[in-house]
Amino acid sequence: MHSGLVSDRSLRQLLAGLSAAGVTSTTVLGPSTTFAGKTSDTGWVVYEAADQVTAIAPPLPAPEQARRAGFDDSTLLGILDSSPTIAVILVRLGRYAVGVFSQGQLVASKTDTRYVGSKHSAGGWSQQRFARIREKQARELYDRVCAVAGEKLMPFEKEIERLWLGGERQTVLGFSKRCPLLETFASRKADRLLSVPVPDLAGLRSSYSEAMRYLVMRSRTTV
Repeated sequence: MHSGLVSDRSLRQLLAGLSAAGVTSTTVLGPSTTFAGKTSDTGWVVYEAADQVTAIAPPLPAPEQARRAGFDDSTLLGILDSSPTIAVILVRLGRYAVGVFSQGQLVASKTDTRYVGSKHSAGGWSQQRFARIREKQARELYDRVCAVAGEKLMPFEKEIERLWLGGERQTVLGFSKRCPLLETFASRKADRLLSVPVPDLAGLRSSYSEAMRYLVMRSRTTV
């Protein structure tokens, strides 16, 4: 089993190769379905050939299940050629970025820093006091990011098709538990966490291509 994330250009090349590879059937599996033990919240498009199965999880939800004879790339091309409105929230301790993209362009954004102290290595009362201060600073960061996200995302609430979170995993988890705004987008929030090292404007701009990648899994066995 081989797997990896690919860009839209690489996916077009892959589809061209599959078209010439003697695919015998194309199966569209709806959101939250599993292929080879891996669940995708957007579903899978599975191509079966005589000696290989290729499953592709798109960045946006696939339609309901369907099975067609031969090669059919209409589902994936529909997503490739779409211009979705998506939102991204990137959080690390001390820095954040929030943005909305429409037709691939950043149309609303805010990036900023907010101090959160580093971990304290000393023990005893001093360490406990510092930990409480650090927790308070982290909560203040989460609340600030949540407020900014509301300001930037809610004007596009009806248009946003997908919301991605990214940054440092534990920080994103803490933010997710504290920000009630995320409930508004619960059904549209992607499971995959974006890997963006620095939540600044450059990182925010690069997050669009990171979000719109396709997971490809290839196996010599059948589904």
